[in-house]
Amino acid sequence: MQNLSIDTIRNVGFDKIQKTLIKFSNSKTNYAYFENLSPIKEFDTLANHLSLSDIIYQAIIRKDNIDISKVEDMNKIMTKINIKGTYLSEDEFKDLYNILEINHKLKNILSSPNFKDWKSIQLVYTNKRWLQLIKEKFDNDFHIKSKASKNLKKLYKDKKTIE
Repeated sequence: MQNLSIDTIRNVGFDKIQKTLIKFSNSKTNYAYFENLSPIKEFDTLANHLSLSDIIYQAIIRKDNIDISKVEDMNKIMTKINIKGTYLSEDEFKDLYNILEINHKLKNILSSPNFKDWKSIQLVYTNKRWLQLIKEKFDNDFHIKSKASKNLKKLYKDKKTIE
């Protein structure tokens, strides 16, 4: 299986599969992954990937609620979080919230007995309280609430008094 010719790869429709995966990728990271995808030549790796693909297929047949929402690239947000003195914009908080929420849902789904082979998947640790804290500070359109902090509440009150 080591010597796959370009004709063999083309004849099995690898390029069409790759283009379809790129088309339906929901994040920049997945887009880049699928764009650089190449055929697997090692039998054990291929068997493992096929097993995981079968689990996903079975989940679709069972109609498991797997969220495939668009997820923004979290590397930029995670980098900003780790730099002292930086802050996230409202849009970045919205992206962070979506990442944490989808991660939390996926973690619950993947911990079910139907996904026993997925224990090795590394997901971001998500504390449900983090989701709650973000929702407490932002409205449904992810604008900072006027009551997000005592100081902000006071500023809004002072502003109204001045007006």
